[in-house]
This record gives sequence, C-alpha cells and structure tokens, in this order.
Amino acid sequence: MRAKKTCVICEELFPAFPSSSKTTCGKDCAKLRKSRASTKIIPAGRVAGTRLTVISLAETVAGRGHKYLCRCDCGEEISLLASRLRSGEVYSCGCLRVDTAKAHTVEMREKNIKEGTNIGNIKKNAKPAHNTSGVRGVSWHKQMQKWQARIQVQGKMIALGSYSDFDAAVKARRQAEEKYFKPLVDWAGD
Repeated sequence: MRAKKTCVICEELFPAFPSSSKTTCGKDCAKLRKSRASTKIIPAGRVAGTRLTVISLAETVAGRGHKYLCRCDCGEEISLLASRLRSGEVYSCGCLRVDTAKAHTVEMREKNIKEGTNIGNIKKNAKPAHNTSGVRGVSWHKQMQKWQARIQVQGKMIALGSYSDFDAAVKARRQAEEKYFKPLVDWAGD
C-alpha cells in the first residue's frame, strides 16, 4: 500500500511505498529545485526534533541552495545546507553521537562490570586472536619449556602455575574460573 511522503525540496505530499528511500516527488520537483529551493528561506529559530537553532543565512552555494549558520545546544556553531536541515538528516553538530556513545558505554559498564571484572567477556569466553594453545589463559613459555596457566580478575593477573602437561594447565585454569568467575556470573544472572 502506498503512503504519502513529504518531498524534501518542495514540501508537497507524494505517494510512495513505506520502504522506499525516495525523498523527492519526481520530475516536477526536479524542475522546481532551482527556483524554489534556492529562494525558500528557512526562518531563524529552533529546528524541530533536533538540537539545532538556525541563527542566520550564511551564504548561497551555486547549484546547491542556501547554507545556514546554526548553533547546537552544546554551544558549537556549524554551517549546514538547507536541504540537510529540511530532510532531518542532521540532528546536532556531532555532540549527539558522542553523548549517545557515552551513555551506551556507561550502561554497558553498569551491566557488565562487577568489582573491576568484565562479566560480558567472561560469559562469551572468546579466545583472543593471538592465542595459539586454543584455551584462554593457557600459553607456552619458551624459556621454561612449560605450559603456563593464568587468569585476570579485578584487573590483576594471577599466575596459576607452570605445567609440563598441557591438560594439567587447562585443569588449573578451569578450577580458577570456577573459583573466581562463577560468583560474578551468578551475580549478573543470564
């Protein structure tokens, strides 16, 4: 079923499928691009749904329309083409992306970090790219000619011992995971 969309250039409604990425109404609009878009002025003031406030017309760019000086809520001033403001393509000077990333980081920390240990990493138990033994926390020590078992808890590396037998090193690592990681994973739940 076709829905109505608003053309970003002439601001008229036109029929389009909901999944369509089409943003202009077609042939007529392409003809109007130069006449209407270049003369239609965006009034100074807040741009709805964004962190931007239009301050003034900055310049007219040949073949592209007007550029406006805008102030973001964070205080930064940027110059944007009218088409980017009308289309809703730009929401801020870039501070929104930074704020969203910071909020996501804080949320993930609260969710995944307990007593300095990243529970998300424990749960996925992914083998690091540089690991050649196939078991996390078990590595071959060339000088000693033995397998070393280690575990990192609360930002501290704990040496679990050196073993001639690979299976003994793996067993030591698994026991340490039970001792140190299990209470943290149980705390976090599933």
